[in-house]
Amino acid sequence: MSRHFTVLFFIFLFVTVGFVQSARAQDMLEQAARRTEKFRQKIKGYGTGEKIQVTVELFDGKKYKGYISESNDQTFTVVDKKGVPQTISYSNVKEVIKKKNASALTTGIVIGAGAAAAVTLIILFRLLGG
Repeated sequence: MSRHFTVLFFIFLFVTVGFVQSARAQDMLEQAARRTEKFRQKIKGYGTGEKIQVTVELFDGKKYKGYISESNDQTFTVVDKKGVPQTISYSNVKEVIKKKNASALTTGIVIGAGAAAAVTLIILFRLLGG
């Protein structure tokens, strides 16, 4: 009787471990699919063109900097400053960072400086009896 119990116990153990591993593998596949879709939507939202500067980090540690020249459902292409294109699969992407547009910051600084100058002139004009 104890032999039958031992055999049944090991059968149960192997079946249970198989189900747990299968569930874990399924969860990992779902996570990878969600991550791939996240980056696909992120790149799609950025659009393409030389003004869209990005840094892309892959799971293998490689990094690519440049602009997004094109994208489709499976891949996107980053062109570096030397003009070398690199086609990247969304599933290989660890992180994508969009470079902030320096011209927007410059515009903000110019507007702020202009407003400060205008306020200063108005105050001087009123103080000098204008």
